[in-house]
Amino acid sequence: MQAEFAWLAGHGVRPSEADEPAEVFEAERIDVATDVARGEWRGLFDYELRATQDADVELALARTALARADLLVQLDRAGAATAAALAPACSPTPTPSGS
Repeated sequence: MQAEFAWLAGHGVRPSEADEPAEVFEAERIDVATDVARGEWRGLFDYELRATQDADVELALARTALARADLLVQLDRAGAATAAALAPACSPTPTPSGS
């Protein structure tokens, strides 16, 4: 967790949890709904047993955006040929015009 806090600090983000002592507990994953054919899994972890809140989603999306920015910097450093080869996998799917 300290490595993640350091990474976030490098992006100017200081989570409130960074000042608190960290306790890590082993958690048991509990399946709520699974559809293997569709590649879907929904579940909870025994220590939280609560629904995902909007703030949880916003936090995950914000951290994903930071990780994406880091990846794009690394691609830029790797050179144009490498970036061009990987660009289709890293680019959002274009939407059809008119939609």
